[in-house]
Amino acid sequence: MSLTFLYRRAIALFLFLFIISCTDTEKTNTSNKNLSLWQGRWRATLRLQETQELPFNFDLKYKNGQYEMIIYNADEKIVVNDFTFDHDSVFIRLPVYNAELRGKFNQKRILGAWYNYGREVPTNIPFYAVHGDSSRFIFNVVDSIPKVDGKWEVTFIAGDKSSKEDAIGEFKQNGTHLTATFRTPTGDYRYLEGCVTNNEILLSTFDGAHAFLLQGNLTEYGDIEGDFYAGSSYFAHWIAFKNDTATLPTIGKLSYLKNPQDATIRFTLPNLDGKTVSLSDAEFKNKVVLVQLMGSWCPNCYDESRFLVDITKKYGNKIAIVALAFEPSGLLEKERPNLLRYKKQVGIDYPILLAGKNKKQEASKLFPQLNGIEAFPTLLVIDKTGKVRDVHSGFEGPATSQYVSFTKEFTKLIENLLAESAKSS
Repeated sequence: MSLTFLYRRAIALFLFLFIISCTDTEKTNTSNKNLSLWQGRWRATLRLQETQELPFNFDLKYKNGQYEMIIYNADEKIVVNDFTFDHDSVFIRLPVYNAELRGKFNQKRILGAWYNYGREVPTNIPFYAVHGDSSRFIFNVVDSIPKVDGKWEVTFIAGDKSSKEDAIGEFKQNGTHLTATFRTPTGDYRYLEGCVTNNEILLSTFDGAHAFLLQGNLTEYGDIEGDFYAGSSYFAHWIAFKNDTATLPTIGKLSYLKNPQDATIRFTLPNLDGKTVSLSDAEFKNKVVLVQLMGSWCPNCYDESRFLVDITKKYGNKIAIVALAFEPSGLLEKERPNLLRYKKQVGIDYPILLAGKNKKQEASKLFPQLNGIEAFPTLLVIDKTGKVRDVHSGFEGPATSQYVSFTKEFTKLIENLLAESAKSS
């Protein structure tokens, strides 16, 4: 354990004690209205599962009378501008997801928690941020830099050994700097960033819904063995073997029609205004229809939603899209505000219907024609006659090597279906 690490922890403890001792006095001190957060680069940590700290960086700016935070994860930049202050307390509402950072602050420290409300049981995780530190992970001098760039065949094994999942690790290395993602049969881990130091790999991401920390060590045989922490409770071991030809044949194919002859689906669900919408409504007739099974709490769904927004811009009223939202409570009066916010921030102009709780079992009951719903998101492609022509489970987003090829293949599918519609008209 480095002296720098101990020094930072000592500062954090001092600040915590200082805030606790001064809270009552500061709440009555009107001079707190003049408190401000310093602009520039900050380093933040989330305390996962007792001793594990997940780091990430953000820039803070003050312009046009408001603060703007930019959170960095590899190529992703998350812009946050919803700040509320109350004396020495700050509330930072994160975009898209139903989550916030809140805590006590002075000019160059914030101490509080990340609250994630987009779960059936809301969670909170301790959060600490300090101004002026541009590092992500703190590490000692590197004697030699191992090469980890490329594809890795990966297996995640749950900490209690109750389950395992195969994945493909995609690593991009520049010296000690490392970016990565992991592709799985149900989606990808999105944008991970970290470092390679001696024989150690460190990666993290925080986007408001995901909080992932991966630690790994290179063995004498060139393999990787490590630990994976997600949020406040999930833990898994992971092992990886270098394999530039690694594939996962089940990606996108977990759900399928049990009987291809029974390829017609039906549903009647409320939109965000409480009015019922059916697939038999006039707006969907004689059109290629995309039915998205999603949740506002789901980062892979967010990536797919942005993709579908681009699809609507490309094809306009030649196609119709409808999203079926599976949310923590399943209750319209509770989920409506967050879904309206999600719709506005993502730029969605197609209807979102509330379909139930965010359970795969509940989604499966809605579509008995399928073998089951195994992933959020799942996308159903329906032709002009009302028959399901494709079922795509999960989503490999722009952080993966497959995103460009997927968009080309999907565009080709839509254009073929539109061509079929034109011939039959």
